[in-house]
Amino acid sequence: MLNERLAAWLLMAALWLVPVAATAGPDRVVLAVSEESRPAKLLEAELWALGFEVVRSSAVFAEVTPAQLDEIAQSEQAVAAIALTGEGSRVSVWIADRVTGKTLLRTLDLSQRDSEEQAAIVARKTVELLRVSLVELSFPAGSEPEVAPVQEVVEPGPAVLAVVEEETQRPPEIPVWRLAVWSGVELGSLELGLVPRIGLGLVRRLFEGFDVLALAVFPFVGSAHWWGSWSGAVVQGEASAELWTGTAALGVAWRVWQKGVWSLPVELRLGVAWTHFVGSGAPPLQGHDGTLVGPLIEAQFGARRQFGKELGVR
Repeated sequence: MLNERLAAWLLMAALWLVPVAATAGPDRVVLAVSEESRPAKLLEAELWALGFEVVRSSAVFAEVTPAQLDEIAQSEQAVAAIALTGEGSRVSVWIADRVTGKTLLRTLDLSQRDSEEQAAIVARKTVELLRVSLVELSFPAGSEPEVAPVQEVVEPGPAVLAVVEEETQRPPEIPVWRLAVWSGVELGSLELGLVPRIGLGLVRRLFEGFDVLALAVFPFVGSAHWWGSWSGAVVQGEASAELWTGTAALGVAWRVWQKGVWSLPVELRLGVAWTHFVGSGAPPLQGHDGTLVGPLIEAQFGARRQFGKELGVR
């Protein structure tokens, strides 16, 4: 009985003395980028989603050297440090791997993408480069995985390469419908001069460079004046009318050219237009009012400049 108790105590002591491996925390990555940068915000969200611990560095470089990035990674005990340089259609991605001692540099040409697509592509490509850099950490030094011999190498055909390229460069999915609100002025007819317009609509992107529109333009108030005859009657003096006009239309928009934040959209709209008038002044408008409704066919062409995700000017 004594021997059994002694054996039990020895077993408990042995279990208590066995070292327990500490649970490793998430790998840390340092971002040496501007906090206001849209690509940096998307990149940080991607890294957190993949299980990395993201630390912001106070150092932001216009020009980066591998030594600078390596020093940042060492100071934060991070597996890698990332910096983004350049802006607009050309962005350089720098990744310093503290463990392997290597620095990757890749310049992305984003001239054919709008600003939101550019930010998403920079974030996605940077994550891909980081994964490539950290692959070596999966294998201990000197123990490379065995590779089965290849009997025959088959080069992929053009169709396969085209599909791979398309999938690699495809931007992230955007919302099916987006709310569009805009305002501006236009030169009206009948001596209205510059007329304020406010619009509200829905926009759906069908595919790259092609949108479908559902638009409604809020009424504006203007003043029109006639001299001479109106509706076959002789006007004594000056006749005037207050106008309220509006439109509702469906249309399509095609960006015939786009480079960075600049684009040239062509729009075609079909719908209805209405005008309500209240006459005043001299006959025959004096004391008369009415509403006119008719079909609307409208085509527009212009230049557009995108400022961030929410604002564009054309």
